[in-house]
Amino acid sequence: MVLSNNAHTGGTCFGDSGGPNFIGDGLVVAGVTSFGLNGSCGGTGGVFRVDRPAVLAFIEEHRPASGS
Repeated sequence: MVLSNNAHTGGTCFGDSGGPNFIGDGLVVAGVTSFGLNGSCGGTGGVFRVDRPAVLAFIEEHRPASGS
């Protein structure tokens, strides 16, 4: 998924990879930051969606056990 970030105040930048992208103002993660398209950190950025069955299965498989 590609997001249109604010070209004036910045967007996806170096070191952001793996960070959460929430749905609206809530705490539901829709995807994780994957890449930015330029060195000025403005404009569009790429996000890897986490709502696909194979991705959800991977997350579940690697999630710590309850109480850990």
